[in-house]
Amino acid sequence: MNVPALAAEILPPQDSDAAQIGDLYRKGKSSMVDSVRYLVEAGQRLIAKKGSLRHGEWLSWLTANADALGFDTPRTAQLLMRGAEKAKSTSHLDESAARQLNRELWDNFQGGPRTLGTGETEWYTPARYVELARRVLGAIDLDPASCDAAQKTVRATTYYTKAEDGLSREWRGRIWLNPPYAQPEIVHFIDKLIGERSDGRVTAAIALVNNYTDTGWFHAAAEIADATCFTRGRVKFVNIDGAECDAPAQGSVFFYFGDRVSDFAATFLEIGLINVPYSGDGLDIPECLRRAPKAAS
Repeated sequence: MNVPALAAEILPPQDSDAAQIGDLYRKGKSSMVDSVRYLVEAGQRLIAKKGSLRHGEWLSWLTANADALGFDTPRTAQLLMRGAEKAKSTSHLDESAARQLNRELWDNFQGGPRTLGTGETEWYTPARYVELARRVLGAIDLDPASCDAAQKTVRATTYYTKAEDGLSREWRGRIWLNPPYAQPEIVHFIDKLIGERSDGRVTAAIALVNNYTDTGWFHAAAEIADATCFTRGRVKFVNIDGAECDAPAQGSVFFYFGDRVSDFAATFLEIGLINVPYSGDGLDIPECLRRAPKAAS
């Protein structure tokens, strides 16, 4: 019997320079010193790569290697290269000097990773995702890591800005959390959410984070989450004017904590892959995720 061959998508080989530049671009996520060093080096590598290409090849190379690079617009490449040209040396930076250099290089940066910068450039969750969360939660009682501009979309009953320090306050009710992604802030916010949920003050919550599945904070959240959604494609955050950023360097995950697992699964299924932990007493799978049984042969 002839078995039809499975169709396979033939992808071009990954450009090794793009992969290495993309790795540097993604590494700009830890301390400010590391962020500046990695991004400046990425800019230096882009300058070298552009110089090695023939006339007219630069834009097509950027487009062809967008996934490996972690960004998809020439403007991002231009800003990285401009920063590399301006920075003379990063070998002796401390955190304070790195923050100052960061301000000088990236004050007008509108395409970098969400962790880049010192707060001058803010990125917000697109309304589509906030509305999905609101549909599951019913309402948002508290947004503990927010700002005035974000509340035009979130519309939480209570919210805390950076100045009000949400980490120092009690969290109660239904929570929407899109924490700062930089270290160590993201660890502190996830730990706070886990503690408030475990103590019973948080009755339900949805947290939007990047999918750093190898980190301790990610595993800590996953261990107590009632469901997760790994997004199909990357969430493009928006600025205060509603303009999208470039595709972020990482994918995103929504953690759900609460009793309405079926509602979460049915609602977020449209944007990604749903994972529901095995209860140990049987497969308690939401109806929308159940697969029809195979027909008897």
